[in-house]
Amino acid sequence: MKWIVGDLPSRPRRFNRQDMSITTRTRLSFTVSGTAAREDFTANNQPFYSPILANSFPDIRQPHSPFTQLNDSTIQAIAKPLALEEKCSLMLSCKRLCKVLGIEPWSEIRKAENKKQRDNLLALIERDLPMSILCQKCGKLHTCSGHLVPVSEIMNLSPCDATLGSFAFCDHYVFLYKHLQLLAKAHNSDQVNALDKLFDHYCVGRTPQGDKLEFELKASVSPRDGVQFRKQYRLQTPKIVEDIDYHTNILYGGICEHEWRSGPMFWNCANRHSPPGALLPSCASCEQIRSCAVCRNKYQVRVIPRTNFNEIVLTVWMELGWPTSPFSVSWLAHRVGGNMDGALRFALSDEFDPEEIPNWVFQTEN
Repeated sequence: MKWIVGDLPSRPRRFNRQDMSITTRTRLSFTVSGTAAREDFTANNQPFYSPILANSFPDIRQPHSPFTQLNDSTIQAIAKPLALEEKCSLMLSCKRLCKVLGIEPWSEIRKAENKKQRDNLLALIERDLPMSILCQKCGKLHTCSGHLVPVSEIMNLSPCDATLGSFAFCDHYVFLYKHLQLLAKAHNSDQVNALDKLFDHYCVGRTPQGDKLEFELKASVSPRDGVQFRKQYRLQTPKIVEDIDYHTNILYGGICEHEWRSGPMFWNCANRHSPPGALLPSCASCEQIRSCAVCRNKYQVRVIPRTNFNEIVLTVWMELGWPTSPFSVSWLAHRVGGNMDGALRFALSDEFDPEEIPNWVFQTEN
């Protein structure tokens, strides 16, 4: 997943134990789970710091450690041979290093040609904070309730104020509860405004790598189950096994936040079963169709071999039920806040202005 870096923070970031969010006066736009650790982060009264930093300066957390006595030229000499992503991690790790190294590594890694270095930095961040998860609803970093084991456990997020009031599943559609309620009533009284006629959407674009990505959305109404949506992502690509993360980063935006961290498992399993036989019989690891225990979304990943390319298909079935109450189980399981910038727009562009990404960022807090 791409990382769009905003301005350098003008003050030390604070570690908020209540929601594990990163707060800063200026915006840092992240799109992955994790953040660089800082000297002044604390959890359970213990400093929170990066393993990269710890390996370089094991005693950095001690107030009178030899590290504090190093002159600037020595620190610069140590950092000079490091890879760009490691320099950025050091720069973000404490105020002293940030001041000595300056913002040059930060500015350098923002360049389009350094996408690989950005990905490497995000991998380090993921490793440094394995028990944290980026909330797709509010764009903040939350702590996990426990280690996620695919299928058998659920990723639970800390309470989030952004979970109230609206539901988004595509760039094109963001629902408030009252809107869906009105549409459901209109469906029953006027077939012209029926949900299955209003929501029959198809769009297509190309990823930064040049691969074709199609998105299709259909709605239906069942007398028993209420409002249902089916969305499908179809990625046409000549390569499958070589770059699992590439496919996952583009398509896992269609997976609910309870399940998304196990997204790579979908693709790994699909690749093992490809090309012959689309998961028949059902795979013991991921199952052909998988259901989220929280929001009852159902997922299916298939790899379909074509003549000149392979097609990776992610299908998501979502049941909202009848919108009888904004606090109903079906609604609460899916609701998200803000203007969610969907996975499709995210996948189809290399770079964004931070103002164009209202979601999936670490939002500012004054």
